[in-house]
Amino acid sequence: METTGIIVNINKDTFTVKVDRKSSCGGNCVSCKGCPSETLFLQLKGKYKYSIGDTVILEMPTKNFLFSSFLGYIIPVILSIFGAILGYYFTKNENFSVLGTIIGLILGLILLRIFFKNKKQNIKIKSKV
Repeated sequence: METTGIIVNINKDTFTVKVDRKSSCGGNCVSCKGCPSETLFLQLKGKYKYSIGDTVILEMPTKNFLFSSFLGYIIPVILSIFGAILGYYFTKNENFSVLGTIIGLILGLILLRIFFKNKKQNIKIKSKV
């Protein structure tokens, strides 16, 4: 997967790259009435001969992107279902099933946050535009 970004800061061997995320409509906001897009700032390590203001192409292996997306969607769902089943199994009460769902969802999001915070970043600067 590739996207473009602009180098906004350089510190020794660390680059800060500004990336404008595309909206869900793929940047054609007229069709969806102007949905918001988000700006990300990525910290990338490496020895490149670029300067501030250069537009670069960032590359991430597709399998890593798909795996991260899969985890981001499936882990909260699985833990929510598991929490709902456990909540109902132990109490035979639907209110505790809902509570178990919420706890499972929150636990899943916390686990993902920890996992992605400690995961090695696989984004590299491919070339200059």
